[in-house]
Amino acid sequence: MIEYNYEIIRNEHDENTIFTPDKIPTTLNNLVRIEGPNSVGKSTLLHILAIGLYGLKNDSIPQSLKRKMLNLYDSDHQKLQFNINISNGDKSLQVISQKLNHDVPEIEVYELENGMKKSLSYETFTRKYRLIYDIPENPTDRLNNLTAEIRNSQLVYGNKVSFFKGYLHETIAAIRNSQDPNKLRDYNIQLEKTQNDKKILGQEILLSEEELNMLKRATYYKYYNYYCDLHESLQADLERLQKQIKKIVRTEKKQNDTYRIFKKILSDKTFEMDSDFNRVTGLLLNLLPESEKNHLNIWQRIDVKQVLEHFEFNESLKNEITHFKFEMNVMWEKYDQDSLQKIRFYEELIKILEHYKLNVSTKNIDITSSDLINELKLELDSNKHLIVLKENIEKTLILLNNLEKNQEYLQTQIIPKFLSLSKQIHNDSDEIYDDLEQKIDHLTTSIGQALEKIKYYESELYKFEDFDPVSVCNLGVGVLSEYSNHDEDQLIADIKNLGDLIVTKKAYFNKAESRCQNLKFEIERLEKKETHKYQNNLDELNELYAQVSALESKIKTKYESYIKEVLDGKVKNKSSLTTEQSTYYDAVFKYLGKRLGSIKHIDGFYEVEKVDLIDKVVLTVSGKKIKFLDMGTGQSQSAYILSLLKNSDDRKIIALFDEIAMMDSSSLEPIISEIRSLKDKGKLLSALLVQKTDLNNVVITDL
Repeated sequence: MIEYNYEIIRNEHDENTIFTPDKIPTTLNNLVRIEGPNSVGKSTLLHILAIGLYGLKNDSIPQSLKRKMLNLYDSDHQKLQFNINISNGDKSLQVISQKLNHDVPEIEVYELENGMKKSLSYETFTRKYRLIYDIPENPTDRLNNLTAEIRNSQLVYGNKVSFFKGYLHETIAAIRNSQDPNKLRDYNIQLEKTQNDKKILGQEILLSEEELNMLKRATYYKYYNYYCDLHESLQADLERLQKQIKKIVRTEKKQNDTYRIFKKILSDKTFEMDSDFNRVTGLLLNLLPESEKNHLNIWQRIDVKQVLEHFEFNESLKNEITHFKFEMNVMWEKYDQDSLQKIRFYEELIKILEHYKLNVSTKNIDITSSDLINELKLELDSNKHLIVLKENIEKTLILLNNLEKNQEYLQTQIIPKFLSLSKQIHNDSDEIYDDLEQKIDHLTTSIGQALEKIKYYESELYKFEDFDPVSVCNLGVGVLSEYSNHDEDQLIADIKNLGDLIVTKKAYFNKAESRCQNLKFEIERLEKKETHKYQNNLDELNELYAQVSALESKIKTKYESYIKEVLDGKVKNKSSLTTEQSTYYDAVFKYLGKRLGSIKHIDGFYEVEKVDLIDKVVLTVSGKKIKFLDMGTGQSQSAYILSLLKNSDDRKIIALFDEIAMMDSSSLEPIISEIRSLKDKGKLLSALLVQKTDLNNVVITDL
């Protein structure tokens, strides 16, 4: 039942005219056709019904009708009020729309279902009801407009997918924020392991700090005493030479430049050899076994500096150099060459990383250059004895080669020429004076170097507030046993490396401490939470979320662009379509064919398979192709109205059709049949068909 009333107050300049429904009954059956002449209120009734049911917000209503509706609802020259009640047969469902005041724009829409009143907002109304208000003008051209419904449906389903995606996201977030028994168990295992690692690191740090403290005390005290003794010895030598030089009365100085050059070379090379000899002696004593004692005794009796007095070397020097080089090479070959080669590789890799500051990244590892360098240094530290041995053997061979080369150089090139030149020098006092000056220069330099070392080691010892020489552990004893063969440079390097190792371990310790705190916080946080009912389905939900996201993108982006191109008439040639576009458009055209169902063409009815909006043709199941332009106006109107009525959703339809005069009874029959079918299925609440006639009276026909 359709029950309505309205009042329109129109300002016609000379007077205000009031319009009410006086030609058409205010109570109508749900399914009716209204026929009558112009100006009896047919279209006005349809406009008001549409206005009352949110028609001004309905995108599917043609703009030509909306303009007339808006003129009626919101214009300066007329005011409107109305009351509408559309109900089913037993009035168990009533849709009511009221605008009870001319001057108030608000419209109240609600429904009464089994006596229960429920307000209907626009969103609620459109979810439950489908308002169709159309005038089938240019019906063949407007078949394309049916795609707008598909677009709207896509948007609706896209929004539903988006809503479901949001629900999934919230559910997954809730699961991740709930108590995960597996994660809680893993956190407790990680905490226990991290605490054990931290404990071990703490113990290692204490031991390393103790070792470093002892190593510093032993090294600094040893070389402080060594350089004090050396300084005292050098100072005594300097005072002795200064006394000698004061006794010399220098009368004249006759000496040619060539003689001075060779004399200086002889002196410099001799002191260089003496220095190398002393250094290599210490290394040999640390490296060679007891079986080499006789060779070492012979070696220690050699005085390299005596060449400055006798101008010849001890005969044993060359033989012992050859012997010791052979022994060093034999010793080198005895040790693990693979380990030594690995050490060389690590050393070179550390140099490259320190120079270029590279970060290392592989499929399973992402580590900074500084962390990698620390790891490599820890590895080198575990092979410290091989590194020290390697360095000492290399130093020994280098020093022996230098001694051998300088001996050969002095014996073959310098001494013979120097002796030849010295015969030409008659003033011995000058020679002695110059020789003493050179020795004093060397001694002065050595004394300065010794003083610098004394100051350095003294300042380092002062840093130990409780330093007691008695408590110093000797190198090579107890904790410091591995440092017995290390020279000064190696010990200083050991101190630096051990300090760096402690810094690295402390950094790892701090990381472990921070990790423990974070794990405790997470464990405490998880223990306070309840287990989510979908906890065991998290992987499936994540997979579903990815699929829903892909579906959302396809519906709201890809399919939206496809349907928009058809609406805008941009698709002209099917050959340019992708496979996916062709499949999509084929499904759309089949859907439109299903919406039409069957159409009347000329004198027959045909079941529609597709409505091709690109080629502008209707394809029938029987294989016939009917061009849009070949369809009659009444037949086109019939096909168009049928397409509007046929919809797969479950909303109840309220259908209003104006100006259907071009259709004869055979064209109207499929429409009336579809309306009755929808009514019987409970999918249609009411339908009004309006038709202009030349009769003077209004004819109401139940469908």
